[in-house]
Parts: sequence; structure tokens; C-alpha cells
Amino acid sequence: ILKMATSSCLRGLLRTSSQRGPYGFSRWSSAIPAYRQALLTGPTTQVTILSNGVRVASENSGLPTATVGLFVDAGSRHENAALGGITSMFHQVGQKGTVSRSKDALATEIENVGGRLTSESGREHMGFYFNSLKEHLPTGVSVLSELLQKPSLTEDAVEGVRSSILQSQRDAENDLEAVVWNQMHVNAFQGTSLANHVLGNHESISSITRADLQAFGQSICRGPRVYLVASGGVDHASLVKLAEQHLGKLPSEVADIPKIMPARFTGSAMTTRDDNMQFVHCGMAVESVGYSHPDRLALEAGKHIIGSFFHSYGAGATHIFSMAAFNMNAHEDHTNVEGFNSFNVSYSDTGLWGFHMVCEETSAQPGHHYLQREWNRLSSSAREHQVNRAKNLLKTQLLSSLSSPSGVVKTTARELMLLGRRVPLQEMDQRIDALDAAWVRQAMNTHVYDRQLVSVGVGPVEDFPDILRLESQNQWLRL
Repeated sequence: ILKMATSSCLRGLLRTSSQRGPYGFSRWSSAIPAYRQALLTGPTTQVTILSNGVRVASENSGLPTATVGLFVDAGSRHENAALGGITSMFHQVGQKGTVSRSKDALATEIENVGGRLTSESGREHMGFYFNSLKEHLPTGVSVLSELLQKPSLTEDAVEGVRSSILQSQRDAENDLEAVVWNQMHVNAFQGTSLANHVLGNHESISSITRADLQAFGQSICRGPRVYLVASGGVDHASLVKLAEQHLGKLPSEVADIPKIMPARFTGSAMTTRDDNMQFVHCGMAVESVGYSHPDRLALEAGKHIIGSFFHSYGAGATHIFSMAAFNMNAHEDHTNVEGFNSFNVSYSDTGLWGFHMVCEETSAQPGHHYLQREWNRLSSSAREHQVNRAKNLLKTQLLSSLSSPSGVVKTTARELMLLGRRVPLQEMDQRIDALDAAWVRQAMNTHVYDRQLVSVGVGPVEDFPDILRLESQNQWLRL
């Protein structure tokens, strides 16, 4: 029912996307009933905390499939320099086999139930996912709990994962967007653990031993750090019983859980010159807010108003989703920007708000100029029609996330970790509706206007703007 309602709402949004107002935002007349229906028929989130602190959450949408995720409050931000990348190494080595399941036996068991097993790690969390038909949910919980608590950690498995991560590090050097992204973290949060690369570095990965992985596994397997979340055709009572069976013996002590360092933002700049590259890859950001901050949604709206643009969009100078793109195309005689993408990422206590841009060498300065001009304009004169369009985009994203059980599981776990609860759809809708131009202006003026910047450039950067110029462009003289 939820999937049908969500699909109907998205179809309604698509139908109305061609019915644009004078400023490019949708008329919602035919989409509103389907949208409201999706909010009303969305499943509620049930949460149970076991005696040892493990949190069990589920959303029963009545689907024939189910996705279950096992998450741990551990990421690269919890690592020290000597063990950089150990979280990434640990979540991968588990898939090489467990104490009671060899690698081949694990693969066979998953294939026999038509399941799919994935895992990931980030700066603040690590997660394992299992997707299958709902009747095979017990198998999924059993597999995930064993991956966390009893990985085999054989020498062959450890060396195999070590080689894989080292290769991933080399591959990441060719992904210029990822290079810019990581350099922004290294510079913006220098001297703090939030600067740590998710994959670690060559020295740390090469030196991590089997004993290190065993000690790391014991330190993270603590009830208060573990979250079991499921979505789809899930019975909450049954999920709680499975959690008690497989995770109920985890210790509840939290004394040895490492404390993360408070984030500290440092305005700075870094350029890496390579004149053999065709384009400059640029990144610029200010310090954003933590996930629970009341201005987070207002900054999300500001991000959508700045928008994104790539030449493949084909809209040219009539591009209505970003005034920055409009200005760039209107002055294309001296601005050749291939594209840019705005972002707003929030961690537990801080974040980054800015853009990634790809341009020709001589367009780095005017490209930054036009984007920063829009930043300043939003700080002083954001308009209601722009905010309304951003709110429509936020609502579309809200419903789109419901169509992916894996997305629901990940969002639920993230909110439980950072907020202590799952935010209901109706409440999130009310928060979006409460946004207005005055709130966006206030948030932009507080967190973006005349704030310290972190700037990164990779490629032919001879004409790249220096940090003093960029900071001077991040404000206007007002009378």
C-alpha cells in the first residue's frame, strides 16, 4: 500500500512538473491529495531497547520483501592515526567468512534464499545490510549478527581485504570529485578526527594486524553502540525476539568506548597543480550545522536554491533551477563551467555546506564569483517563490526515500544515532512547511555570509582564486 501510494504521489509530482508557474516551481493542485495520502499511509516506526542497550527498530510496510540492517556507532572519526581505516577493513573482512560459516558456505546460504548482502562504513557509522523475501528475515539477522560478532579473521581473509583496500585507495586518486571531497575534510577539520579518510592511508592499512582487528571488534560490540533496523514485511515482535537471540548477550559496558574529538573548523586553502589535466576540479565550503540543528532544513533549502548544473542538462541560459547557472550561461563568453553541484552534509555536531565545480582553467575565478554572488544574495534577499520550489524538492526527496527499503533502514538508523528517535513523516512535512524566505535568509546570514571558507583546487590551477579573494567575495558592502 505504501509503495503504491508513494509511486502515485511521485507520478502526480511528475505530471505537475510540466505545469510551471512564472518562476519555475510546480503547481501542486493535482499532487497534493497523493502526497497527503502517502504521509497518512506511511508506516509507523516501532523501537524497542533491549536490556543491554541494543536498539531494535522496524517499519512494517506490508511488502513481500524485507531489508534488515545492523549498524554500529563506529567510523573513521573514532579511529586514531595508527589504526586509520580499520573500520573499513573490519566491515569487509566479515564478508570473507565467519567462525561457523566459511566464505563459500556464507555465499551459498545467501544465494539459496535469494538474498543480497552488502556493507559500508563512513565517518561516523558502519553498517551491514541483508535484503531478501520477508520469510528469510531470520537468516538475515543470523548472518549479520555473526558478521559483527564472529568474523573468522583468517590470515588469508585479512590479507585479501588489505590488498582490496590498498587498491581502492589507488583507484580513489583517479576520482577527482572524491579527491576534492577528502581534501576539504582534511583542511576544514585539520587536527581533528573528522579529517580522517574513510579508507585510511597506505601506512596504517599496511600495518593493521589480525590482533588489531580482534581488539577493534571487541571494542565496538557493545549494546549501546548497536542498532538493528528492518523495513518491509517485518513483524516487530518477531524482530525483537531475533535480536534477543543473536544480540542479547552483547555486553552493556560503555566505559571503554572511545570519545570522539569535538570538531573544529579551520578556514584554509589547498591547491594541487597538474597542467596536463583539461579541467580544474574545485571545492569550496563553509562550516554547516549538526544533524539536530534547527537550521539544517533551512540550509538544505538554500542548497536546493543554489542548485546544480551540468551542460548535459541542455537548458542553457534558460536554466530555471539555479540562478548561478543562469548567470554563468548568460556570460558564457568568459565563463566556461562544465558543471557544479551544491551539497550540505551534516554530521553529529558539524557539517560542510558548499559546492563542487568543474571548469576550464580561466573560468575558476568567474565561476566562484557567480556562485558566491548567489550565496550573498540568498543571505539578504531570498524570495518566497525560490523557497517554495526548494520545499517542493525537499518533499519529493522525502517521499522518494520511502521507495527504497535500504534507504528507509539507513535513514532510521542515522536518526536513532543522531537524534535518539525516528522523525515521523508528518512531523518532517510540518518542518518543511514551516520554512519561509525569512528563515532561509537568517540561516544563510548566520552560517554562510562572511564565514570562514575552505577551498580546494585540483588541476591547472595557475589562475585559481586565492583564499583572501574568496573570503572578500563572501560578503557585500551594505549601506
